[in-house]
Amino acid sequence: MTSRRSDTRWLVWRGAFLALFALGSVTASPLAQTPFETPRSASAAPRASRDWKQLQSTHFVVVGNSTEGVLRDTTIQLEMFRDTVSQLFPALREPPPRPTTVVVFRNDASFHEFKPRDPRGRVMDTVAGYLTTHPDANYIVLAARTNPTQTVRVVLHEFAHYLIHGAAPEVPRWLDEGLADFYSTILIDPNGSVRLGDPIRGHLARLRGGLIIPLDQLLSAPGQTTIFGDMRQQLTFYAQSWGLVHYLTLGHAGRRDGQMEAYLRAIEAGQSLADAGRHAFGGDLRQLHIELATYMRRPILPTQSLTRPSTDGSVVGHRPVPMLEADVQALRASLLSRVPVFRDAGTDLPPIAVEPRPLPPSARLP
Repeated sequence: MTSRRSDTRWLVWRGAFLALFALGSVTASPLAQTPFETPRSASAAPRASRDWKQLQSTHFVVVGNSTEGVLRDTTIQLEMFRDTVSQLFPALREPPPRPTTVVVFRNDASFHEFKPRDPRGRVMDTVAGYLTTHPDANYIVLAARTNPTQTVRVVLHEFAHYLIHGAAPEVPRWLDEGLADFYSTILIDPNGSVRLGDPIRGHLARLRGGLIIPLDQLLSAPGQTTIFGDMRQQLTFYAQSWGLVHYLTLGHAGRRDGQMEAYLRAIEAGQSLADAGRHAFGGDLRQLHIELATYMRRPILPTQSLTRPSTDGSVVGHRPVPMLEADVQALRASLLSRVPVFRDAGTDLPPIAVEPRPLPPSARLP
């Protein structure tokens, strides 16, 4: 079942980003120069890298030892995603606070040493990509996936985190991950159409086996702390967060309009996560839990289609160029010095690998 509405203001009103942008502005950035450039003497003969290439668009620098096609497709999807969201949310057009560099490694093996570390200092092999922000630069770091759609999903997931954190730095973790997953499946056709809400195969299969986490636990800080000691619970947390965002955005036939916005405003007003949940979603969360479980068992989940706003011509039309070897080494050193370390599973949110590609709207699971 696909809902089609031509008025994009409906999306602004219904979409969860409305509440986030109401709480603060978010910006992204044209880049005057890449943050990893190193000074060179006039007599030094610069040497080009054999594998690393760079593509600079209006708002991003995309670099990596992946293929030219992957780097170009990633850049185009990012620019179209940002262009679409900025048309809906004009705050995105403001000047940037810091540059954004997207690093795409050719495969998981070359990405391995740059992955986050767990509280014991071990590499977190399940990570498909992550966002790290610093006063001088933002980095989105990931490995190209076998399926190009998955690569795009990872990078859009992490860029969505950047938008969310800029608008609402204290957004609850379930909503942070749920929104990032929901918007990572956006399909933007260069010819002008946009579709939101395609199901995520792994999440949907997991949730159709039953909602393991009670919503009063999912929506409370103490409850979430207990979740992150168990990998299965973590994966269910990500799936259920996505499912709840999907339901509150597209699946309730108007019965819960405005509740996500009310939830965020209650948190902004100083209420605890648990109190904000009861305030916005109803005193007894068991009803919402039942509705969500029923929704996830539908043969087909609804999607939202709309006409894509006109672009500003920022989509890249040229090929990546080789990087200088000195710049590659500077970038690698910068990334290694900024590898995230999750020191406390109770307070840090580990980035979990993104599940396989979304199901098409007509797909059914047994």
